[in-house]
Amino acid sequence: MNLFIALIKLPFAMLQLVWSLLLLTLELARISYHLGRLLVILLMTCGRWLHRVYSRWF
Repeated sequence: MNLFIALIKLPFAMLQLVWSLLLLTLELARISYHLGRLLVILLMTCGRWLHRVYSRWF
């Protein structure tokens, strides 16, 4: 009887695991997207600042 219940619960547990992994992947993709945007903004700001500093000398 316990084996029968375990066999019924197994697909739901696997589905829950797959769903949580999918959500984790989406969350990591969202975080890396925001980090990438932040990095681009920082690089552009540093580039503008360096251009402003060095354009006086060259």
